Amino acid sequence: FHIRKAIEFCAFAAKMARHPELSRIWMAAASSDDSWETFRKNFVKLYPQDDRELTQLYEPHDRASEAMHSSPKAVAHYLLGTIKEGETYRVNPFDIRSDAVFMAYFIMTADCHLTILAVFKRILKPYLVNMTAWENALQETKVVFTAKHAQWMPLVQAGMKTTNEASNDE
Repeated sequence: FHIRKAIEFCAFAAKMARHPELSRIWMAAASSDDSWETFRKNFVKLYPQDDRELTQLYEPHDRASEAMHSSPKAVAHYLLGTIKEGETYRVNPFDIRSDAVFMAYFIMTADCHLTILAVFKRILKPYLVNMTAWENALQETKVVFTAKHAQWMPLVQAGMKTTNEASNDE
């Protein structure tokens, strides 16, 4: 739920940054039923193909949406049977049955948050006099994340294979 909300708020902010006139519609959305309908009609297509970061956030948002709605995809261990090596984004908190699955989920979550920060950097840059320290901190964090991701991937891939094999044996 929380990662879905974080991604969605980021996408809404990016849409308003691209189309500032939508900010008033967003602000007024709770004021009446008509305003709510106007909001719903205007806040669609939140992940445009020409926006690399938002496109990257679409799939984790979609997976999180599937997992939170009342459907078979929200039931514990539903996604475990669909995990394939290299597809670490298909992990649901209910499916954490091994250290490798936990690390895959953590890596996906950290990557989502770094991407959200990259989008907000782009949105806020025109409004700030000096973002250098913030940009440097974000870049340093991305470098550390990339190194840790590479360090943990062999364990994750081996562990995911073992977890999937154990799941198939059940």
